[in-house]
Amino acid sequence: NSPLAVAYNSSQNRIYVVNSSDNTVSVINCTTNLVIATPAVGLVPLYIAYNSAQNRIYVGNNGDDTVSVIDCTTNAVIATILGLSAPYGITYDSIQDKIYVANSGNNTVLVINCTTNLITATIAPFSPVAMPIYVEYNSNQNTVSVTNSTDGRVAIIDCATNTVSSIVTVPLIAGILYGIAYDSVQNGMYVVRNTDNKVSVIYNGDAIAPSSGGLSYTQIVQELSANPIKLIGLSMYDLSGNFNQVMQAWGFFSENPDG
Repeated sequence: NSPLAVAYNSSQNRIYVVNSSDNTVSVINCTTNLVIATPAVGLVPLYIAYNSAQNRIYVGNNGDDTVSVIDCTTNAVIATILGLSAPYGITYDSIQDKIYVANSGNNTVLVINCTTNLITATIAPFSPVAMPIYVEYNSNQNTVSVTNSTDGRVAIIDCATNTVSSIVTVPLIAGILYGIAYDSVQNGMYVVRNTDNKVSVIYNGDAIAPSSGGLSYTQIVQELSANPIKLIGLSMYDLSGNFNQVMQAWGFFSENPDG
């Protein structure tokens, strides 16, 4: 029922699919391609992330302002995290075992400790009029990139300090930014622009923190012509011999195995 986002469980070779209309998650055995479980979650689940360290799935429920935690061994919901506001995108920090959630209802990003399943930090990456909707984790830099849906900006969050270290302005004639995906080979972020049929690529050329503190970023935004079909999420791309294929439906299926 209205499948919207998927996540891959690399430990058990399973796919988890969010069904936004009936408030469930379908669990698919990748060997047989059969649905083996359908746990119920919160209202209007939108996006999903896999925690490889604890073998858990985190589901953002936009309709009741919660995050459901699924134990992948039993495929049962073991916790419901409260205190969110219209949660949208969700991603997993595999270095520090944390979940980052785009809290679109109050223009913040929330940080969840995966050991306690408690919210431990609130980050305000944009102005009060902005709306962060998608988040994606960069394992090379230990950062999270956040797309602002209203004015073409991407905030870079330093996960070590949970502060915004940089903001990139993506060339945007009109419309909003949608999905975002991470390329671990080239250390770049691919950002969907839904109205001018393009994908922008943000490269990070400096992985070393300067002596003055903070994370040093060299941003180069490259324009790419996209599929003539109007983009909502990132489709399949083989950008060159040096790039991975990146697949992302509505912004939340990436080649990052950790969420």
